[in-house]
Amino acid sequence: KKLEIAIDKMMLTISDRLGREKVDQSMEDRKIEADEAQRAKEERNRQVTSKEESSDKDSSQQSNNKTETLETVRVVNKRKIVQEMDMDIPFFDEDDGGSAQSHVEAMHQQRANFDRQQRERKTLHKLS
Repeated sequence: KKLEIAIDKMMLTISDRLGREKVDQSMEDRKIEADEAQRAKEERNRQVTSKEESSDKDSSQQSNNKTETLETVRVVNKRKIVQEMDMDIPFFDEDDGGSAQSHVEAMHQQRANFDRQQRERKTLHKLS
């Protein structure tokens, strides 16, 4: 039994080390990829700036004959028009006394439910 416990502990420590090594390796791989991406981005920026410099020299020679036109764009947001509903919603302001009657009925139902629950609790208590 002690041998099994020792083997289990050893297996856990080995798996932890392997897991850490995998994590470290993946972190190093990500760092290398990030560095390579950064270098590629810097190289692209250098190429773009060199192209811009060469095109600026060419454009300065042609700028005497060049005419620029600008366009103004105006963004217009249209508001949605709220359409009235076709049906009328009934509103009853007068009290016809029905609310008092329905309140009494609701109280009777609550009392009946309460009594039923008490009876069921008593029967469950007797059974247990």
